[in-house]
Amino acid sequence: MDYSSIVFREFTHESLQRIECYRQEEAERITSERSEETLCKNNINDHHLINKSSKDPANASKRKPNKELATGETLPLILQYKFPPKLIGKPIEEIDQYYRVEYGFMVISANNTIYRFSSTRACYLFSPFNCFRRIAIRILTHSLFLTLVMITILTNCVFMTLKNAPEVNEYIFTAIYTVEALIKCVARGFILEKHTFLRDPWNWLDFIVIVLAYITFFVHLGNVAVLRTFRVLRALKTVAIVPGLKTIVNALIQSFIALRDVSVLSTFILSIFALVGLQLYMGTLRQKCVPSYDSFVNNTNSYSEGFNMSFESYLTKIDNEIYWYKENGDYLLCGNASGTVRCPAGYICWKDRGMNPNFGYTSFDNYGWAMLSCFRLMTQDYWENLYQLVLSTAGRYHAVFFVVVIFFGSFYLVNLILATVSMSYLKEQILVEAENKERERRRKDDELEIQKEEEGKVLEAHALLHVDNEQYVENRRSFEDSNHTNLHPDFPIELEQNGKKKKLSHKQSFQASPSPFQCDKLIAGATTIPFFRETQNNSTDEDRKSELVVSCSDLADLGQNDNRLTITLYQAEPHVQHVQTTEILSAQESNRTSFLPKNTAATNTSGVFIRLVRIYCCEWSCKLAIFQKIQAAVAFIVLDAFMDLFITICIILNTLFLALDHHGQSETMTLILTTGNYVFTAVFAVEATLKIIALTPSKYLKNGWNVFDLLIVTVSLIELCFAHVKGLSVLRSFRLLRIFKLAKSWSTLNRLISIVGKSIGALANLTLVLIIIIFIFAVVGMQLFGQKYGENFGKDMPRWNFFDFFHSFMIVFRVLCGEWIESMWVCLECAGWPCVPFFLLTFFLGNLVILNLFLALLLASFDSNVLTEKEDEDDKIGEAIDRIQRFFHLLIENLVYFFRGKKQRQKDADVENKNNENPLSTAEELVNNIPSANFNQSEDINFAVPLIHDLSTTHEGTEEQPIHDETIEFHPTQSILYTPPSCCPKMILKHFCCCAKCIPQGIHERWTTIRRHSFSLVEHRYFEWFIIVSIVGSSITLALEDVHTRQQPTFSEVLEIFDKIFTIIFTLELILKWFAYGIKNYFTDGWNILDFVIVVVSVLGTGLHLFGVADIPAFKSMRTLRALRPLKALSKFAGIRIVVNALFGAIPSISNVLLVCLVFWLIFSIMGVQLFAGKFYKCVYVGTHDRVAASENVTNKTDCLNKNFTWENSRLNFDNVLNGYLALFQIVSY
Repeated sequence: MDYSSIVFREFTHESLQRIECYRQEEAERITSERSEETLCKNNINDHHLINKSSKDPANASKRKPNKELATGETLPLILQYKFPPKLIGKPIEEIDQYYRVEYGFMVISANNTIYRFSSTRACYLFSPFNCFRRIAIRILTHSLFLTLVMITILTNCVFMTLKNAPEVNEYIFTAIYTVEALIKCVARGFILEKHTFLRDPWNWLDFIVIVLAYITFFVHLGNVAVLRTFRVLRALKTVAIVPGLKTIVNALIQSFIALRDVSVLSTFILSIFALVGLQLYMGTLRQKCVPSYDSFVNNTNSYSEGFNMSFESYLTKIDNEIYWYKENGDYLLCGNASGTVRCPAGYICWKDRGMNPNFGYTSFDNYGWAMLSCFRLMTQDYWENLYQLVLSTAGRYHAVFFVVVIFFGSFYLVNLILATVSMSYLKEQILVEAENKERERRRKDDELEIQKEEEGKVLEAHALLHVDNEQYVENRRSFEDSNHTNLHPDFPIELEQNGKKKKLSHKQSFQASPSPFQCDKLIAGATTIPFFRETQNNSTDEDRKSELVVSCSDLADLGQNDNRLTITLYQAEPHVQHVQTTEILSAQESNRTSFLPKNTAATNTSGVFIRLVRIYCCEWSCKLAIFQKIQAAVAFIVLDAFMDLFITICIILNTLFLALDHHGQSETMTLILTTGNYVFTAVFAVEATLKIIALTPSKYLKNGWNVFDLLIVTVSLIELCFAHVKGLSVLRSFRLLRIFKLAKSWSTLNRLISIVGKSIGALANLTLVLIIIIFIFAVVGMQLFGQKYGENFGKDMPRWNFFDFFHSFMIVFRVLCGEWIESMWVCLECAGWPCVPFFLLTFFLGNLVILNLFLALLLASFDSNVLTEKEDEDDKIGEAIDRIQRFFHLLIENLVYFFRGKKQRQKDADVENKNNENPLSTAEELVNNIPSANFNQSEDINFAVPLIHDLSTTHEGTEEQPIHDETIEFHPTQSILYTPPSCCPKMILKHFCCCAKCIPQGIHERWTTIRRHSFSLVEHRYFEWFIIVSIVGSSITLALEDVHTRQQPTFSEVLEIFDKIFTIIFTLELILKWFAYGIKNYFTDGWNILDFVIVVVSVLGTGLHLFGVADIPAFKSMRTLRALRPLKALSKFAGIRIVVNALFGAIPSISNVLLVCLVFWLIFSIMGVQLFAGKFYKCVYVGTHDRVAASENVTNKTDCLNKNFTWENSRLNFDNVLNGYLALFQIVSY
């Protein structure tokens, strides 16, 4: 983009006249284009004019706004360089051609952000030149104003979390928001023109919040006060301020747009399922067991009233719930169809009794509740309860309905939402990356442009200074004669830091050793180094002088691996003044563009930057010979591969010690574990100390793992110092971080940690959006339903509630984890129907959209080879193990060589001498050992053998005779056919040669013919389909066996006959494949091995049944392995084989990831043992094992036992690491 013609002018009255001129020119241009367009349409039949005007002139000439100069963007770098500082915060004329024809002006803030305003009167009162409006503009564009607004919003959010916040807070924050809105209206205008207050969608939220706040202040309408809750939506304004959040929000908006079609499809499918459920299960969940009429008349129950009871009176009585049958405290649901729950004796199943289960909110009685139930099935939240209720009242065959709903709703629609959200984000991310690349390209172009302008300024300054070229050349040559190591004593280097100047004389050689005590001398600021640069053509007439200005942070990043540094500077005339650049040079990488020209002198001066880093930035070394020897010895020990192996073993042992901690352990065990902790802490502390000595502190801290080790050692030492201080026992948990040190030697763990770390960085913006969403819903839930919970439950508050912000936050987080239906039932009980849209919206936005976006982005961090690619770094653990293996191999070889004796060694020597004397004998043996192919002769085949022409034979005393390139044709009387390979393994033929020689030729030919026919049979497609049908039939017979089979002898006998038939078929298939492929080739295929195992299991099961021992428990499990038969079908279809092979191929990577997950779970399991061991005991009633009611006032074990209750542990607890694993598995699988 060419910005050379742009000129920044302050907005004045003349600017309004220029806008009128621009508008007039634009109107003339549009009129001209429309005339040209009309001319094209009038000559539509002229083919030449059509081709000439193929492009629409009106569309081709339409101006578009410059994206670089859009409102809210940062001013381009080249324009920042040109922008006069005196115009910061002041109205200036529009520089974008697109906006020049509009009545408006620009304002550039101090951080180079672009603002646009209308040049018309704001609110019909304030012109662009009004002092009040200019003050408002100055305030609005100042970065401090935005900061104050954000602080106000965050403070308001904090007060919203308080249960009983003072009412005066509402007035204060409303006043602040009102002042903010007034400033914006004065600066921008209200709504009529572009760039006014309500033309910005983010201001709509502010306006609505302020209006609702004043309504609640002045209009007392009861529940209207809840409208104040929507003030929390102002937290969304952080999206417009925090960098990177706009990308996430745009992705979410695009996701909602893309989810439009998916939502319609999901609603349509759920509607179909809801209508089906409505027709099938309407009223079925209200079926109860009530006493029968006969039981009342015949006095067979406690409610009998004798023979005089009429049927009408009976119908009236059974409406009373006291007569209904209960089981485990709940009314028993029943049915009259086959497979339903039957009522006990004296009761009958009666429909339309009482309300539905779960407070009456689980039913298919109308379309709304049926839709909610189907949505519950789709999200799989507590769906098994609904499944059991329906099967109890409708029958077991209705399980098909739930299978279909779960498959299409949960497996299809939910994953379709995941795919849609993921695609929307990826598209947005691609656009953002393209914009970032384009912005980076423009930045580099701007830097080049600035560099050229800087060169021009330096040339102008050089021409004005009239430097004496001859004297300059002489001074330079004299400087070069001194090998460029020291500067002239009269002209020292002048360093300027924060306005303070410091001179370095020639005695301060740049080869001096740095001092460890000079770290504090390098402070933030600019360092100025005068130098002369040469041009690329080495012309001394064009030499010119400049002065480098660099930041100390840039110096610290330069060349950290150089050991010795030199500098080449040229001395200058004393009277020459310095020409100082105003920009900062960042010379960290050679491919970065500098504001200064790239030339020889600039390259030479890069050395001084590196040298200054060495001098000022803690590059520690000691020149004492004794210390260097000690350092070398320590480095030899601590950097050796065996040291890493030793530390890894210590980490594993330390992990084992941590995992042995459990509840109720003996004092001896506690002492052992404590001592072990001291030992391992000392080992890791010594390791860190030795590495610091060997590497020096600066090099040690450059490695991230070393910093991590040092942090763990420091925390461990602090924990030892405060081990007996109450409240600091949580520091023990930091010991668990030692397990992560395994990542240094475990490549899979290292890669996964790196992936997760990178993903966390990439998902930081999405995490912030998620936190904002959770916060908003938590506050809204607390404001809407918190009071209702207090009124309805009082002291018997349920664990999941909206009474305060903490519990509200937890219940929203639970909804995001997928568990929403039970909390919604409790909310409906106390707050009514508003709970339904609240929970559904929370679940949809939080779980189905944002959390799915989390999953999609995490999966995007993995590529196909991320877990199998090799590490570039050296594997010291592998090196140590390899050295140990080589040592033992060498030891074993020496021992064997020693004990074999002299005789054997002499025998080996004789064999070696024989081979050396007659090398051809070995070759002949190899040729003779080559197995001959099996061929069968036939008369119909001819073949040709090409001879290679470049082979030749040589003999002593004769010349080489090359073999000519020719082809010899053979015409045998019989052709050659390939026959199946030998079915006997080579090992058998090698040790039992008679097996290959004693078989007569005729028998061998018949055997080959049988195998050939077997091969043709098993390869025939009809045979394959017959086996597939047999597999399906066998699977059906296995599926028909159930607990009632033994009660039907005939049916059971038929199933046994079919089982034997299928066993014979599969056995014959196995034998035929042995004949066709040979035993060796058969067992080289994993699918054939699976078939063999299945056949063996079937034969054994049939044999056990024939001998009458199949019912023995030890052998009964053998028959259950017949369930493997359907697996035979997997090998018959190519597509299924590919999928299964892919699954098996992924097992190694999955195993590695599973091991890493177990390590992560181990950390949390050990932490759970340390924090919660022995804390899951509870007091329960004897016999029922129900928790004792709160009214019993039981606070500890002693109270429980004194009141004759039972003190027992929960099934899930953290008393040891294994129990912790089970508890964590329940958490991750929820």
